[in-house]
Amino acid sequence: MNTPELKKSFENPALEYRMQPLFRVNDEIDPKEVQWQIRSLKEQGFGGIFSICEVFHDGAPDKFLSDWWWNAVDVLAKACAEEGLEFLVYDDEDWPMGSLGVLLIKDDPEWNWHYL
Repeated sequence: MNTPELKKSFENPALEYRMQPLFRVNDEIDPKEVQWQIRSLKEQGFGGIFSICEVFHDGAPDKFLSDWWWNAVDVLAKACAEEGLEFLVYDDEDWPMGSLGVLLIKDDPEWNWHYL
């Protein structure tokens, strides 16, 4: 790739090189509102979203990997597909990742994280 081609690729990057913000899901979602938000992100030059199940233990409707969560993933994925944007999913609730929303340690507490 020569310098002019490289410069042009920065002026109008492919979707995978554009910003893809965390899209926090922590309440019931309205498909029409989601479609509007995704369309708005596209108009602002974003390349997609990175969906995360953010659980506030006192107010979230349900948990990571529940029926509620899969419904949210379905609505978000369809909205991104309709707008031609990328859709990624954070593979846990909140962070750090790797605990499967405490499902991993529910029956096997020895798998819990250890911190210094």
